Amino acid sequence: MDNKSFSETLIRLRKEKGLTQADVAERLSVSPQAVSKWEKGDSFPDVSLLAPLARLFGVSVDELLSGEKPTKVEVVEPEGGDLSKVFLRIRVDSKEGDKIRVNLPFEIVEACTGENGKLEISGDGPIKNIDFRKIIELVKKGVVGELVSIESKDGDIVKIYAEVVQ
Repeated sequence: MDNKSFSETLIRLRKEKGLTQADVAERLSVSPQAVSKWEKGDSFPDVSLLAPLARLFGVSVDELLSGEKPTKVEVVEPEGGDLSKVFLRIRVDSKEGDKIRVNLPFEIVEACTGENGKLEISGDGPIKNIDFRKIIELVKKGVVGELVSIESKDGDIVKIYAEVVQ
């Protein structure tokens, strides 16, 4: 968390709720100057204010600090068990700056998943240890949304989504 991203998130959330800095200050029992400093990135709120601040804006503390909206995961009933409209979206952002975007029809993912549960693709990337059999099981049960989110110790970020495309 850095001052700039936190301050940007705070400003965005406050404006989305239609509140002024004075409104936020009053509800948290702090001075308007304190809220102004948070939004300028000059300081952070005391840790004891994070939960009340998150509740005020209707977000989790994690979203408040990271600025990232959580991805909704839901269960849908595929029409007649038809998974032909489901796509698996794989997003990899490597520490070196590489961005990999793969969009595969679910049927192809299922066909390319070996007995070991690994997606049969070449390379030694960050998705090599993901058991796609588990992902396939979830999707067959109707689970869609962000199914996997990994940040490796090397700094690689992997996200896998299942989406129904109309």
